[in-house]
Amino acid sequence: MNSPITSRMQAALAGLPPVAAKAVVAAEAALRTRRLDEAQSQLTVAAALAPSHPEVLHLQANLDALHGRYVEAVTALQQAMVQRPNDPLIFNTLGQVLVLNWKLGSSKGENEVRKIKPVGASRTYGTPLLVS
Repeated sequence: MNSPITSRMQAALAGLPPVAAKAVVAAEAALRTRRLDEAQSQLTVAAALAPSHPEVLHLQANLDALHGRYVEAVTALQQAMVQRPNDPLIFNTLGQVLVLNWKLGSSKGENEVRKIKPVGASRTYGTPLLVS
């Protein structure tokens, strides 16, 4: 029987070419252990093959947030949510990025995040993804 994490990852990798899927798995492992250069290297491989895949966007957003690039992270997460509007991990990551931006972001960064327009409505919660 598959664990929930394994099932989620299998679903997250759906639609990726095998080389990109392998790179995404390696990037996630590198992110978990804060090997950020390795994670970026693996994401570069995956993004070259599937730049708009929701899991590639999700992991890139994690990396962007770790580097303090909150606007880029929110933008990538919005793009991922359009494709996977019911993925709780993407919603969770968006919430974490917004909190990090609020706590750690410069006033310029905070203002930039507030300017980002919603890209759709959440089917789960029935509210815009971001509210200005």
